[in-house]
Amino acid sequence: MHLALLAAGVGPGDEVIVPTLTFAATANVVVHTGATPILVDVDRRTMNADPARIEARLGPRTRAIMPVHFAGRGCDMERILASARPRGIKIIEDAAHAVETVCEGRKVGVIGDATSFSFYVTKNVMTGEGGMLTTDHDDWAERIRTASLHGLSLDAWKRYAGSGFKHYEVLLPASSTT
Repeated sequence: MHLALLAAGVGPGDEVIVPTLTFAATANVVVHTGATPILVDVDRRTMNADPARIEARLGPRTRAIMPVHFAGRGCDMERILASARPRGIKIIEDAAHAVETVCEGRKVGVIGDATSFSFYVTKNVMTGEGGMLTTDHDDWAERIRTASLHGLSLDAWKRYAGSGFKHYEVLLPASSTT
């Protein structure tokens, strides 16, 4: 999520809408960009961020909304997108518990600008650690790949495959979450 926010250009002076019912990481990654998390209450029925409350908290410094698909329940993405898109606000979905979740006929992972899935031991798909980020922004994907590799221009497969060692460059400082 941190890398997706950085790829979206979120930084100091910006605000990011996050729900009150979530794990600390959702708000923490906002703080790590230098932006301010703006908390919105959840709908007691769905346990997801209330779209009307999101709309009410949007302001001139809102750069992104981070809906959390809580416990595999899909957020009302149509209403969230309707609030965000006309204002140019990016959607970074937290789908840590939402593998295979469907919202309005679309799978989570293809709705917002980026979606973060967690493979931590307490999730519904686990590898012990790690995760996955989906996006259809090619420029975001490239920046995220580079940042997740400690800023290196080539991953290990590209540095050591085929004809031997290939030199690489350090293009970005490493993310604090890599």
